[in-house]
Amino acid sequence: MSALLIAFGLVGDWTKIAVIDTENRSSELYSHLGNFQVLHLTPPFTPERYIEAINLCEQSGIEVIIADSTSHEWSGQG
Repeated sequence: MSALLIAFGLVGDWTKIAVIDTENRSSELYSHLGNFQVLHLTPPFTPERYIEAINLCEQSGIEVIIADSTSHEWSGQG
């Protein structure tokens, strides 16, 4: 929640914020805050998949990307 509020403070527009969600849709707990974008990332959690997700956000005009979480990347397949 804090990351979302900080992101909104930076850009002032919920539609310019994206959450890369690897935590079983936990970002939905905060949907009441605003209309931020969510990209649900599923296994395998490889660096390449995170890079693809980040690139997709950038191509979509997203200005703040929140990755929740990146610990899956080093812990293995899923």
